[in-house]
Amino acid sequence: FYSYLKPFRKVGGDFYDFHFMDNGKISLLIADATGHGIDAAMITSMIKLSYSYTMKDNRINQSPSLVLKQIESDISQQMDNTFFTAIALVLDPNENILYFANAGHPDAVLLKSSHKIELLKPNLPMLGLQQFMTTMHYFDMRINFAQGDKLLLFTDGLIDTKNPDREEFSMERVVSVIKQNANLPINILGSHIIDACADFKQEQAP
Repeated sequence: FYSYLKPFRKVGGDFYDFHFMDNGKISLLIADATGHGIDAAMITSMIKLSYSYTMKDNRINQSPSLVLKQIESDISQQMDNTFFTAIALVLDPNENILYFANAGHPDAVLLKSSHKIELLKPNLPMLGLQQFMTTMHYFDMRINFAQGDKLLLFTDGLIDTKNPDREEFSMERVVSVIKQNANLPINILGSHIIDACADFKQEQAP
């Protein structure tokens, strides 16, 4: 695992957490609440609490889409018109399978050991829209994930970063950096992405 978090302000709406499950599986959640500052941070604190409780329910925690559905339900009961993107994962290392549900979040990037790139694209709309889409069907996606594969997840704060010419860093640039550094360990690869983004923005990397 490698993680890096730099809020837009002292507090923000980006969030990630993970749990090691009793059956050897690993659950991971990354979310991004709309807005910035205190309001977004309050939403992420509620997401974190809901996720922790959801992980205790074995009827739900095996399915990423049901995890997202439960979190969405918990948040909507407390706050109306609250919207956030999220991607939930369950990795089964014994079966080399990764289950995921992406609710309007930027594509996750799967770098295979062969250096092939696969994108984990959204299969669900942004969370919070359930109130307007009462017949929405929640479902999981699955993909092979074997030893030597690398998975990179991030929020739109990375790809939406702008340079002085107002150009966005973009998913294409992220994928390009990943391809150029595919042989590196995940922590070094992550650092290269951060440095490339800082260079693009024309500022000193933190």
